[in-house]
Amino acid sequence: MSDEAAKLLEEMNDYLGRGRMHGKLSADQLQHLFVGVFHELARASSFEAILPRLHDVEAEYRLRQLDPPYALVRDDAEDFIERVSDAVSSVGYRRGP
Repeated sequence: MSDEAAKLLEEMNDYLGRGRMHGKLSADQLQHLFVGVFHELARASSFEAILPRLHDVEAEYRLRQLDPPYALVRDDAEDFIERVSDAVSSVGYRRGP
């Protein structure tokens, strides 16, 4: 199992262990929640509180054997990536030795 697959499995097990709080949402409600959380993430000054919520929604999608609707949040995803990239550049991050 890859590191990425192991992390996804850990997040899903954590979500299940906390009671699968989004399990009773309809597909439309889950989609609305996903878009809202992603929108919030793209604009937040800090990601720590929001990322676990996004992981929970993504875990619910995986449990339903569905892909999250990333196409609906493309602009927010680009904003988020740009903000993270800018933050990393501003601290002079280097890979490797």
